[in-house]
Amino acid sequence: LGSHDGWLTYPFGSQSTLTSASDTTIDLEKLHITTTISGAGRGTIVVNGNSFVTEKILVTFVVSSTLGGQTSSLTEASTLEFAPALGEVVRKYAPAFRDLDGQLSNSQSTTLVDYLLK
Repeated sequence: LGSHDGWLTYPFGSQSTLTSASDTTIDLEKLHITTTISGAGRGTIVVNGNSFVTEKILVTFVVSSTLGGQTSSLTEASTLEFAPALGEVVRKYAPAFRDLDGQLSNSQSTTLVDYLLK
């Protein structure tokens, strides 16, 4: 999945799609995890009164769990925005989702509001 020496490469500039799948077992529970990272276009953000172009990606995790013959799954998605001029991810948004137990998570949002270039 774009991994090199422990680093993960996100396709902000190319806006391409990367997909990875893995299987594991934890305490007799079988998990199948699919990760998809795909380009989601461009945007803009205003930080310190300055406007910056951003490159967006959508990161989606689909986890399927099988335990005792019962299968359940969850999907979690996040949108990340990278500002090339700042060299930073400047915004992240993850909507609420239901976990494998059916519990609703809170949505999460982070946005850069200040910076100092040296």
